[in-house]
Amino acid sequence: MELVRPALAPGGTPGQDTPWIQPPGLPRIAALVQAEQNPVVLFSDGDYAGAAVSSRTLVQAGVRWGPLRNLDVALAVPFAWQEGGTFPGSAEGAALGDIEIAAKYRLLGKPGPSGEGSGVAVRLDVALPTGDKEAWMGEGTVRPGGAVLGALSLGRFSVLGEVGYRYGATAATDLQLVSGSSLVTNGAVRWSYERIGFGFGYLGRVRLAADAGPRDHASALVASLSLRAPHGISVDIGGGPGLGGGVGASSLRGFLGVAWIPERIPPSVRPVSIVARQLAPPEEEVPDQIVIPPAPPIEGWAEGELAKVEGDRIVIRDPIRFVFAKDEVLPESIPILSDVARVLSQNPRITYIVVEGHASEEGSFEYNYALSTARARAIYRVLIEAGVHPDRLGYRAMGEVAPESTGVDEAALALNRRVLFRIERQLTSDAPAPDWQPVPVPWTGRLPRSR
Repeated sequence: MELVRPALAPGGTPGQDTPWIQPPGLPRIAALVQAEQNPVVLFSDGDYAGAAVSSRTLVQAGVRWGPLRNLDVALAVPFAWQEGGTFPGSAEGAALGDIEIAAKYRLLGKPGPSGEGSGVAVRLDVALPTGDKEAWMGEGTVRPGGAVLGALSLGRFSVLGEVGYRYGATAATDLQLVSGSSLVTNGAVRWSYERIGFGFGYLGRVRLAADAGPRDHASALVASLSLRAPHGISVDIGGGPGLGGGVGASSLRGFLGVAWIPERIPPSVRPVSIVARQLAPPEEEVPDQIVIPPAPPIEGWAEGELAKVEGDRIVIRDPIRFVFAKDEVLPESIPILSDVARVLSQNPRITYIVVEGHASEEGSFEYNYALSTARARAIYRVLIEAGVHPDRLGYRAMGEVAPESTGVDEAALALNRRVLFRIERQLTSDAPAPDWQPVPVPWTGRLPRSR
């Protein structure tokens, strides 16, 4: 019967689901703590008779996980501590609520880790009768349901909507609290800027029965402030009043929600050590170490060569690698960038190159653009610190709009996560080469490290 549920969906606010799908591979773990005033009250002949539950601290914890690119599943478990009301039979103490299981499938749009963009999804869910009925934390039947979810992006603004149906068997308790099938209509407007977001929404539920009265319906207004912190953590804080006093609409609520997506740890490379073994007879001289012949050169590349000029590009032998979802270049790729700096040093007639960052389509357009921008800028900084004159360098990001491959498997997506070094200006061979004198690194004031 609760209107406000955890923000298990990426980009959602408490109570308002979104069409965005959790990217496959990593779970999204969320918990929502609410302080509610008068969540269950009794009316007699239209007049207020007293509170069955005067206050409630509700904790709803859950997890969302995407097994497929367009599909994710979720599990939510509610638990509460309640203060009793003003008449016999009021509920007090701890109570377990009905566990909910849901599956969501994306029909249109793109999945995004932060909820930007437009899209449509369908959700199927079921509430299991695990809750404490006497404490008004659950109902006595399995209640399946479904909803259509939509989002429309208008720059920094997003309009979110949900229309759904929840089946419920009509039943009455000794306090004449009636449940049954209902129509759910939620809507919200969100504004976001980088790591901060603000949302305002309306949550409503209408009981579908001929004898339903005003108290059988429920609605509430909810405002929330969202913060995306480092390490995959997001926080929602907010609240709002209930409207009309219907079942599930507290007179006033405040909430704090926390969600966490564990960071993917890149696979570590185990160093290989070669230990000399004394296989020769004692009278023979034993070498201090085993000499391994150098590996044959890769076709088209000279020994030790990691970067070279080809046409209007500087091509690299191996892709630049970063820490997952960050702009930090892994140590194994620093020698590649050092060789790019060497190529520029040996070709002074190349007067301007652009570091161009690309991303795969696993996130939203805005997220991928921001990530590819940050990674191109990181390479720009490494090259300047390696001695490349700042006048010869620029960077830009293309996000996911110029893919190298159109496949959806990991190998194809990996091809789209790439960095290009485009030669934009180059002097002819008869023109004098500029004398690129070293200049201080702009963000440190020190001369670049020597090579």
